[in-house]
Amino acid sequence: MRHPSAYVNVARELCLECARACEQVRRLGLTVTASEKLVRFLLEQCVVAQQTERGARIFCGLTHEEIGECIGVARETVTRLFSDFRSRELLESRGSTLIISDRRALEAYAGIQ
Repeated sequence: MRHPSAYVNVARELCLECARACEQVRRLGLTVTASEKLVRFLLEQCVVAQQTERGARIFCGLTHEEIGECIGVARETVTRLFSDFRSRELLESRGSTLIISDRRALEAYAGIQ
């Protein structure tokens, strides 16, 4: 082996990519409704969210179409669900910044227990 540290780094990246792919398959295969898929996607993003006094602040640079592709629904569905979440005060959005003020309420709305 000429570059053992390179092999370790490649193996680590492959493991991470495999874990991401498994999670995406799980998200698409085990969820029933589009709202549950979107909520699970948002909650996954909360792992790297900045906690503020108003809730978890997430930067999401993806378009509604890209989010739809990630979770297996149409762009129109993502847009409608975001609008619904905002009207129910489960989510605030300003451009690419999302704030989830009540994670439990969002989970309950999507039927995630």
